[in-house]
Parts: sequence; structure tokens; C-alpha cells
Amino acid sequence: REGGRVVCVEVRGPAGRRQGRRVDLNCLQDVAVCWCSLTNTNDELWPWNPSHTHTDRDNLVLLSCSSTEGLKVLSSMCTEGDLLDLCFSLLQPYQLLSVELPEGPQGSHTTGTSWADACVYECARGRLQRLSATRIPVSSRPVSCCRHPSSTTLLLGLSDSSLVLYDERRGVSLLAPCPIPPVLVAWHPAGGVVVVGGGQGELMALDLGLAPLGLTLVGEDPSPATTTLRLAQHLHCPGGLEGLWWAGGTGLEGADTLLLAFHGGPLAALRFRLGGWRGQLGPGELLQQRLRCGQVDQALGILGAMEWSTMGTECYRALTSVTDYLLRLELDQTREAQLEAALGVFYAPPRPLSDSVVLEYRGPISKYARRFFHHLLRHQRFEKAFLLAVDIGARDLFMVRQSVFSSSLLSLSLSLSLSLSLSFSLSLSSLSRLSLSIFLSLSIFLSLSLSLSSLSLLSLSHLMFTLCTSSLTSSPLLPSH
Repeated sequence: REGGRVVCVEVRGPAGRRQGRRVDLNCLQDVAVCWCSLTNTNDELWPWNPSHTHTDRDNLVLLSCSSTEGLKVLSSMCTEGDLLDLCFSLLQPYQLLSVELPEGPQGSHTTGTSWADACVYECARGRLQRLSATRIPVSSRPVSCCRHPSSTTLLLGLSDSSLVLYDERRGVSLLAPCPIPPVLVAWHPAGGVVVVGGGQGELMALDLGLAPLGLTLVGEDPSPATTTLRLAQHLHCPGGLEGLWWAGGTGLEGADTLLLAFHGGPLAALRFRLGGWRGQLGPGELLQQRLRCGQVDQALGILGAMEWSTMGTECYRALTSVTDYLLRLELDQTREAQLEAALGVFYAPPRPLSDSVVLEYRGPISKYARRFFHHLLRHQRFEKAFLLAVDIGARDLFMVRQSVFSSSLLSLSLSLSLSLSLSFSLSLSSLSRLSLSIFLSLSIFLSLSLSLSSLSLLSLSHLMFTLCTSSLTSSPLLPSH
């Protein structure tokens, strides 16, 4: 609408009752696009008309929304694949991001592979031009998709009830099962939660790492949280779920509200309340909530899916939160592997980080790697500690903890001497036991000669000899020979 007038324009393209045209407007609100799927038009009967041109089958039309010229058709084209989704980039206002499926049977019948193409179009001088196309292998045909608000990640819902999260910058796919058919998907504007809707009114909420979140309705007697919320138990909806849209408000009351549209009505609004951490649904808030609940693996999944190039500060804060949480706990094999995974997000990413990111966060993160090194030493994980020092390139760590090895070796030697003296006292002669004690004392003397002073060595050898000889003479169980 312009100046109180309604401006109309005729859009050429496929004709039919089931064409299902959709429109989208860029962030500058000066260019729009109108598109439709080729699947809905291929089944229609096309009457012969001598005036038909090649533009009659174009399923993508570019429109100008200038305030001076009004609506104007700039260009149109027919995409190579069947459009599943099309939208303007939030970062580049004159770029279109599409998800296209090949027409006809996909893949080979022998391998059973399918794919989807993530394409980028550019609007230059009133014309559309495809810049790139990235093929994403999937296990079955995609039925829904949604882009992350950062425009770097694409979520695909497949017909075999599974989800694929594809990182376009790193070229990495994350596959997760979905207990409901992923007919509809919608990312939260903060980028931390995605809601998946089934055709019969089922809802699921997943975090950035595709781990399900527990859902329950707020009430006086709330039921236990489940991963699937079935709206048919709470609403009378004769039709299935047809649409999911997050509110675009910036405040907490608006941004966490989800609009639900059912076939034939009604409309419903579902407000999400995240307990315990400021009530927000961003990746950082969800990671903190996972740690509060002791769900370290799920927190690591969120950390691994976060993008350092666009949200470096949040990634660093998340990494330090996970590392601090684990370093406060007693070390075991599981927590050791979790600490390695947390630091590996920065030191061993699937795709190398940019030089600017490495230079900015290398120093602060190396302090946490050193804390992990000393944590391993305290639990006598010497081999793993030195491997960590080699991986992070910290040569000085080979020399700063000599006292740790000396004290550990001293306690180990004392325990070994006492246990051997007592265990062999029942079977060895007095002369043999005396020789064994002297041998152990000399072994300890030689093993600690690199780290202890002369006075300490003399005191240690005298102590060990006294302990060993006293164990030989004072035991009433010694047999006489």
C-alpha cells in the first residue's frame, strides 16, 4: 500500500489452483520475491495457448518495491530444482537463499541416497543469478526446512522421521532421530531452540545440538516433563497443524511466544518459559541451564554447534563455563573425555578457525588448558598430561612440576617397600629379607637422586633401612631356620 492506494502487479508464471505462491521481503524492504513449488504445478493440465512463452513456467519472480515506482516486475526464472524453501539473507539483503530438491526420483535405487541443494542467488541490476549450489546428502527426501537466524546453519526434516543440521561454513552434518514426523520446523529468533511440529498437533523442542528439551504445561499441578507435547489433549482441533511462527518482539514477553495455526482453526499462542536462567532461549542460556541440571553431554552438543566466527564471545563464555564446571568435579574417565571434548572445540575443530579468532582467544583458553594439565597431574595421569602439553605447545609445562613427580615417586616407593617387606616376610630367610630391604632402599636412593638433596637422600635411605629391618625382626610370624 502506497499513499493510501493499493498497488497491484500481474505476475506471470505457472497457472493452477494448487500453485501455492509465497512471498518474501528483504530487510531493506525495497525488493520482494514471489515463488512457488514446481511439484504443485506439474500435476496440472496445461491447455495449449499460442501466446505461451518460456516465462509461463517460471516459478521465481523478482519484484521491486520502490516508493517512487511502486510494484514492478524486475525478472523471473525457473529454478533447476523443486523449491522447498526460499528467503532473503539477513546478512546480505540482495541475496536469496534457497533449498531445492531434484525433480523426479532421487538418487540411485541401489544405494538409496537422496540429497538437497542449498543455493545462493544474487539480485544484481534487476536480474537473478545463481552464485553457488551446495549438495547435502540425506537419508531420505526432505519434507521441511528452516534456516538458523545466523544464516550459517540449515535444518532439514526428512520423511524417515529424522533431522539433519547442516553447517554451511564448516560443511558438517549432524543427524538426529525425531519421534514425530518433522512436517514443520521453526527456529527461535535467538537461535538456541528449534520447535518441530507434526501433522497431528505434536510439538518437540530441541536445542542447538539437536538434544530434546523437556516440555510441560504450567499449572497448579504440573505433569512431569516429556520430550513431546501433544496439543490434541488440550485443544479441540479438527485439522492438523499447518504453521509455526515465532513472534518477532524484542522483549521476553514477545520473543518467546510461538503462534500455532491449525487447518480450519483455531489459532493458538504458546509461550515458553525457561526456568532457572533469566528466562531466555539463546544458546548461552540453554547451555547454562544444561549445566545446572548436570547434563554435560548436552551442553557439549550446544558448544560444538556454536559458530566462533559470528559469536566468538558467547562461544568463549560457554567453553569456560563447561571447563570450570568439570574442573570442580573429581576426575574420572568420563569427565576426562568431556574436558578433552570441551577444549577440542577450540584446539581441534572440524574446520580450522580463522586467524583472528585464534589470536583473540588463544591466550585465555590456554590458561584453561594449563589448569587441565595440573588437574591431570594431581590425579597421576602423567601420560595424558604430557600429551596435552605437546598438543597445546607448552614446553614449559615439562619443567614446572618436578616436585609433583618427586613427591608422587616418594609415596609410591614407600608403599612399595612396606608392601614387599610384609608380603615376603613369611617366605624369605632373614638374610634374603635383609638383602631385599637393602635393595629396595638403594633403588629408591637412585630413583630420587635427580630431584632430592643429599641430606634428604641420606634421611630417606636411613628411614627405609630402619623400616625394612624392623619389619624383619619384630614380626612374631617369622619361621626359625
